[in-house]
Amino acid sequence: MRGAKIPALLLALFLSVLAALPAYPAMIGDASDVIRWQVEEGGGLQALTAKALSGDTEAMYILGGACYFGAATEQSYSEAAKWWKMGADLNDANSMLSLATLYDEGLGVPPNDALALMLYHRAAEMGQVEAQFAVGWKAEISGNYEEAAKWYRNAANRGHVTSQYNLARFYVMGRGVAQDFNEALRLFTSAAQGGHERSQEILTKLGRTW
Repeated sequence: MRGAKIPALLLALFLSVLAALPAYPAMIGDASDVIRWQVEEGGGLQALTAKALSGDTEAMYILGGACYFGAATEQSYSEAAKWWKMGADLNDANSMLSLATLYDEGLGVPPNDALALMLYHRAAEMGQVEAQFAVGWKAEISGNYEEAAKWYRNAANRGHVTSQYNLARFYVMGRGVAQDFNEALRLFTSAAQGGHERSQEILTKLGRTW
């Protein structure tokens, strides 16, 4: 066991804080204001639609977001799925991630866990950091901890704070990785510095600053 320098009482606290489920925020947060701005910057819905129909994957992604949130257009999950599928079929990683979320949650499309996972994997392999996190989460809840650690690490190395937190948990518990408290603290600190509240709470209770 590497880095075993935390006193027993602090270690007990450390482990108790980690007893909760891993952090998993929604893949699509409330970005309606951003989408409205993107629609305006893109020249409006008519201009974006023309660009999308000519093969512009960024326009497809924005239109999908506009439909998902009802930003500058009528809200429709099925229309969001249509645009994101067009983008995913043209290998746009952001559209793949968003479409995967719809299949995951059964919004606008029939729920399909296998298809969602396939899309998350495709996007993750293309470097989409939220998709890398999603693949890590899916692996963790299925009990494949080594695979989860791999994808959490890929995202953590790119500054994804929730992946840093989840990977830190693994290092505390020796789950999918060799137990290493020093590495866990490093990851918690990095996540805390990035604004991750659970990591900040853990470090505060351990009497550490970030």
